[in-house]
Amino acid sequence: MKTLSFSSNRFFLAPSLGETNPSSIMNSISNKIVGESASSYLIAKTASNSAFNPSLAPFQIIASRYMVSLDTFPVRTSMVTGGALALLGDLIAQKSNTSSSKYDRARAVGFVSFDVVYRAIQCILFPQLVRIFDGSWLASIPGIGMNLRTSAVLEQTAVNQFLVIPFLYYPVFFALMGFIQGLPLDATMARVHRTFIPLLKRNWLYWIPVQCFQFGCIQKKLQIPFLCVAGLLWTVILSASVASSQK
Repeated sequence: MKTLSFSSNRFFLAPSLGETNPSSIMNSISNKIVGESASSYLIAKTASNSAFNPSLAPFQIIASRYMVSLDTFPVRTSMVTGGALALLGDLIAQKSNTSSSKYDRARAVGFVSFDVVYRAIQCILFPQLVRIFDGSWLASIPGIGMNLRTSAVLEQTAVNQFLVIPFLYYPVFFALMGFIQGLPLDATMARVHRTFIPLLKRNWLYWIPVQCFQFGCIQKKLQIPFLCVAGLLWTVILSASVASSQK
């Protein structure tokens, strides 16, 4: 004969006391509890797996921690990101140079230092640039017929590329690289005369479309990290130009 037993608002059939001893009843109850716990665990695990791919777990954890750092320490995080990618970009350029097998540490320090300094400048400069050049200037020109958002992207890109880059970015770059590499002033100026115009042309060819995308599509807090990643290839180009100017 079976009796009806209740446990956690659920019922199940257990052997009656008259047919078996108390230990068998306890074993039955224990098995039921363990079975329900295992079932709950499997349901929770399945639900968790639907939103979290174990194969991507390390990348998701790193990305999550990076975003927390970016929210908490935006300037410091941008500086470290820029410096690390600049080091990698210069390393790629130096390893690609078959004419020299010696690693130029001073050049690497120069690129890392410049990128760290300039990312800090960008963190201060970009919010002001976005605030001032909001698209109202271009949009107010009769016959343009351009919406405010598109006008803002073009204004911000133009100001950065045609004013900030030639009159702030490159002066800081050449001065800092010359100082760290121990070049006298006349050698630094000779490097400027040889490489400034060719680099500026390459800069516009590469960075104008990249920055249009940055100002138009990238979330504000992610714009500097995006530029750091895009700057990896640009660092390779800059590093190669520095190497050629030393010959």
